[in-house]
Amino acid sequence: MLMKDRFSTIFKYDKDSMPRVWTRKEDVRMITKDTRAVALKLLSVMAAICLDDETDNTEKILNSSLLKKSSR
Repeated sequence: MLMKDRFSTIFKYDKDSMPRVWTRKEDVRMITKDTRAVALKLLSVMAAICLDDETDNTEKILNSSLLKKSSR
C-alpha cells in the first residue's frame, strides 16, 4: 500500500511538489520509470528495516532485477 501511494504521489506531482501538467512534451515513459525507481527505493528501505541493522545491498538487487523487467 505504501509503494502504491508513493508511486501515485510522485507520478501526479513534479519535483517541486506542484501538480503535474500533462502536455505532449512530457516523456511519460521516463516519468513512469523514475516513479517506479522511487517506489522501489521505498521497498528497499522497508526491507532493510527488517534486517535489524545488518549491512545489505537490497536496493541494488531490487533495482537491477525489478527495473529491468518493468522496462520491457
